[in-house]
Amino acid sequence: MIRALSIPTAAAVIALLWAAPAAAQDGDAPVPDDADEPDDAPEVEPAPDATAPKPRPPRPPGVMPPRPGAPIPSPDAPMPKAPAPLVIDDAALDALAASEGEELTRDVVAEAMAPRPGGLTLREVEERASETSYQVAAAQAELRASAARVDQAFYAYFPKLTLNAAYSRLSRVENVFGDPTTGEVTAFPIILNQWNFSATLDVPISDYIFRLTQGYAAAKNDVAAREMEIKARQLEARANAKIAYFNWVRAQGQGVVSAIGIALSDRLLEDTKVALEAGIATEADVQRFEAQLAQSRHLQNVAMNAATVANRALRTQMHIKGNEQLAIGIDVLSDPPPEALPKLERLETMAIESRIELKALDRTATSLEDVANVRRAGYYPRINAFASGLYANPNPRIFPQTNRFDFTWEVGVRLTWTVNETFSTLGVVDEQQSQVDTIKAQRGQLEDAIKLEVTQAYYDLKTARSAIDSAKQREKSARTNLSIRRLQFQAGDVVATDLVDAEAQLIQAILQRIDAHVDYLVAETRLEFAVGGGL
Repeated sequence: MIRALSIPTAAAVIALLWAAPAAAQDGDAPVPDDADEPDDAPEVEPAPDATAPKPRPPRPPGVMPPRPGAPIPSPDAPMPKAPAPLVIDDAALDALAASEGEELTRDVVAEAMAPRPGGLTLREVEERASETSYQVAAAQAELRASAARVDQAFYAYFPKLTLNAAYSRLSRVENVFGDPTTGEVTAFPIILNQWNFSATLDVPISDYIFRLTQGYAAAKNDVAAREMEIKARQLEARANAKIAYFNWVRAQGQGVVSAIGIALSDRLLEDTKVALEAGIATEADVQRFEAQLAQSRHLQNVAMNAATVANRALRTQMHIKGNEQLAIGIDVLSDPPPEALPKLERLETMAIESRIELKALDRTATSLEDVANVRRAGYYPRINAFASGLYANPNPRIFPQTNRFDFTWEVGVRLTWTVNETFSTLGVVDEQQSQVDTIKAQRGQLEDAIKLEVTQAYYDLKTARSAIDSAKQREKSARTNLSIRRLQFQAGDVVATDLVDAEAQLIQAILQRIDAHVDYLVAETRLEFAVGGGL
C-alpha cells in the first residue's frame, strides 16, 4: 500500500537515521574509558583491497564487540547527493527500520517531514477544499433560489395585465319577441360565430402599501443572508481542510517515528544477541528485546493505518482522486513566531463583530420580520384599481347584436374584504413571529458557542506553544539518555529493561514533539476561524 509522504530514498534514510558506527571510533561519540584500545593491540594486516575499510581492533574483555557485518564507511567517501522525494511505502519503511548507527544525532523526523518541491501548500489545500465543497455548493444553490424570489417580488410591483382571446360557435335558436296587445312580432338576429378579444389591467393599490414593499425587502435580506452563508461555508471548508492536512502530516510523522522505533528495537536486539555471546547478557534479555521489537512492529501497523485514514480524510476534504500523490509542502516542525496574541476579551469581541454566521442570522431575522409584516396585511381589506377593454364580434354590450367588431371599455375601483382571512391571519402572524424569536435565540446560542470556541482555541494555542518547548527539551534528554544507557548496557552496567525504557522514552518524546507542533497549527487555525479572520 502506498503511503502518501515524501521522504528520502531508502539508501539516504539509512545515512540519515544515526551516525555510522565508525563515529564512535573516530571520537565523535562518548566511549567508556575501558573501551580505549590498548597500546599493545596487535597490528592487523591490511586487506588486499586498498579501498576497503580496516577492521576494528578487538575491545578489552567485558566490553561488547561490534556487531558482525556492521558497515564502517570510509572517511574519504563522498557525501551522498540530495535524495529525490518519493512517497513512503512498505519498502521505504523497511529500509528505515534497517538503518544502523550509534549516536542518534541527526533529526531524521525533521528531514523526513521537510517540505518537498511540488508539495501541498496551505493555500492549495484551502482553495481546493473551498472550490469543491458540497456544503458551499448547496449554499450557492440556496442563493440562486433566493435571488429568484427577489425577481418574483420585483415583478409583483407591476400591474397585472390579463389578455384573453376566444372564439365560440353557438347553436341555432329562435329569438322572437311579440306584443300580445298588438300582435306584432319582432325577431332579433342571432350571430352564431362569436369572436372575443379582451384586456384587463389590475393595480393592487393596497398591496403596494402593506405587502409588496415588505416582501421585496424580505427577499433582499434573504439573499444577503445566503451570500453570507456561502462565505461562512467557504471559511469552514478551508479551516477543516487545513486541520485535515495538519493531521495527515501528523500521521506521516508517526509513521516515520514508528519505523525509527523498529530500527532501535532491531539494533538493540542484535546488540543483545552479541552481548549474550560475550557473556554479558542473558537469554531473558534477548527475549525482552524480541518482545519489544514485536511491539514496535505492531505500533508501526497502528501508525500506518492511522496514516491511511488521515490520507482518506484529507482527500475527502479536497476531493482528490485516488491516483494523485500527496507530498508535504509546508514546514510543520519549525518553531512558531514569538507570541503576539491580543487579550482573550479582545479576541471574543473580534469574533462577535466579525463572525459571518452571526451577521447571516441577523439578516435572516430581519427577513422573517418583513415576512411577518406581509402576513399582517391580511388584517385589512384589499383595494384594487382595474381597467378593461373588449373588442368583440358581436360585442355583448351592444344591443341588438350586429355582425361586426366593436370596442368597449370600463374603469373602476374594487374593495375586497374576506372576513375569515382576518381571523386566520392572527395565527399566521404569531407563527411567523415565533420563527423570528427562534432565530434570535439561535443567535444568542451561537454567540455563546463562539466565545467558548475562542476561549478553547486561545488556551489550546498557549498550551501547544508550551508543549513545543517542553517536547524539544525532553527529546534532547531522551537521546542523550539512550546513548548513555546503550554504552552502559554494552559494559554490563544496566539491564535490558533500562535500555527498553530509554528507547520508549525517546520514541514518546519524538511523538510528543510532532504532536506539539501539529497541535499548535491546529489551534492556530481554529482560533483564526473562531475570530472570523486573521489574528
